[in-house]
Amino acid sequence: MLGWLARWWEAEGAEKPPPKTVQEKVLPVAKPARSSTKAPPLTTPTVASIPRFGVRRPLIGRNGDMAGFEFRLARNLENRLQSHPDVAVQAAYVVTLLASMQPTLQAGRLAMATVSAQVLLRPQMLEHVPAGVHLLVHPWHGNEPDAPACLAALRAKGVLIGRLAPALPLSEPVDFVQIALQAEHAAAFWAQLAQWRSAQPALALLATGLDSVDDLDRALKLGVSLAAGRVDRSLLVQKPEKNPLHNNTLRLCQLLNDVGLDRDTDAVAQAIRTDVGLSYKLLRYVNSPAVGLLRGVESVDQAVMVLGRNELYRWLSVLLLASMEGRVASIALQEMALARARLLEGLAEQRADALNHPPAALFTVGLLSLLGAMLQLPLAQVLEPLRLSDTARQALLDHSGPWAPYIELVADLERHDMASASKHAVVFGGMATILELSDAAWVWAAEVDKKTAAP
Repeated sequence: MLGWLARWWEAEGAEKPPPKTVQEKVLPVAKPARSSTKAPPLTTPTVASIPRFGVRRPLIGRNGDMAGFEFRLARNLENRLQSHPDVAVQAAYVVTLLASMQPTLQAGRLAMATVSAQVLLRPQMLEHVPAGVHLLVHPWHGNEPDAPACLAALRAKGVLIGRLAPALPLSEPVDFVQIALQAEHAAAFWAQLAQWRSAQPALALLATGLDSVDDLDRALKLGVSLAAGRVDRSLLVQKPEKNPLHNNTLRLCQLLNDVGLDRDTDAVAQAIRTDVGLSYKLLRYVNSPAVGLLRGVESVDQAVMVLGRNELYRWLSVLLLASMEGRVASIALQEMALARARLLEGLAEQRADALNHPPAALFTVGLLSLLGAMLQLPLAQVLEPLRLSDTARQALLDHSGPWAPYIELVADLERHDMASASKHAVVFGGMATILELSDAAWVWAAEVDKKTAAP
C-alpha cells in the first residue's frame, strides 16, 4: 500500500507534514561552517515504509522498445515542494521517490527523475541516489557550492546527469539533454531537436511532451534516444485510405469472435489446427511454466479444453496485439496496452460487480485501446471485425458509457494528472490501491511481453 504519500497527493489546501505514525530516520548532515544556526536535518521514511510508485511515464527507446520510466511526484505536490522554505522537507520526498525507482533499475530498465540542484547537490544526498539512475537536474542555477564534488561522486556511481535544453554550446558536461514540446511552439521544438542532433551527435536526447504517437515516431526517426508523450491517439494528419487488415489479423479476429460467441469448442480447435504457426504457439504456451500444468499437452484439442474459453480469449487477444506492426514504437505500445489491460482488469476486480463490470471484458478493452494508434488507422475501423459489446465500443470509441471511467483513469495516470485521477479513484478503492495495481500491471506486462516476443 502506498499509505501516507498517496493521501498526501490527494490532500488540498495548506501544506501538511507526513503523519506521525510513519517511522522516520535522520539523514546525516554535513556540519556547517562556523555558524550559530544549526542546519536542519533531512528526514525520510524508513525503507520498510517506502511506498511503491505505480504512476510512471513510459520512456520509449531509440529502437521503439520500452526503455524505462520517468518517476515523478504528483504535479500539485511538486509545486508545493518547490516553494517550501525547508530544503529538508523537499529532500525527504525526493529520497522516497529515488528509493521507489530501485525495482525498475534492478529489472535492467532505465529510471529517471527530475530533481532540483538545491536538493540533489548536497553531500548528505549522495548515499540515497541509486547507482545507474538518470537525473534531470532542474532548476540548476550554477551557484551550488558543493556541485563539483557532488557531480563527480554521482558520476562515479554510474548516475547520468541531464539538463533541460541548455544553450549551445554547453558550458558544463552533461550526459543527456531534455527538450520539451510545447503546443504553441511546435515548429521551434522540431528545429531545436534537429539543431541539437546536428551539434551534439553523440549526446543522448530526451524528447518529452509529444502530443501523439505520430510525434513519437517522428522524434525517434530524428534520432532521439528517448521519447515520451501521449500514446492514446494518432493525429492522422493525412487520413489514410480504408486499407484492409492483414490476413493474420483477420484470422485472429474471427477466432476471438468464435470464442466470445461460445462457438462449439471442436470448431474452434479445428480452426486453430489449420494454422501450423498458431498451433505451435498455442502448444508452446499451454506447456509453459506460466500455465503450470503437471502433465504435458500434446494436441490442440487438449490445449483448448485445458485453457477454457476465458483464458483462450485472453491468449488470442494478446496474440492479436503482438501481430500489430507499422510503428517505430510498436514494441513499446504493445507493452503499454498490456499494462492497461491488466490494470483495467484489476480495477474491475476491485468493483466486485462481475455482472456490470466483468474483469475479462475490461481486460480486452484495455488491450484494444491503442490499436488505432499502433496501426495508424481509425480505431473504429480496426474494431469492425470484432464483435464487441456496445458498452465496450462506447468506452473505446467515445469514452462514454459505464466503462468510460476506466479509460479516463488510465489516461490520467499516464499523464501524471493525479488531480483528475483522484476524482475516479473512490469507486476503485482509493489512490493507494490504484497506484499499487498500476505498479503490478507494469511488472506483469513486461513479463508477458518477453514471452510473446520469444521465438
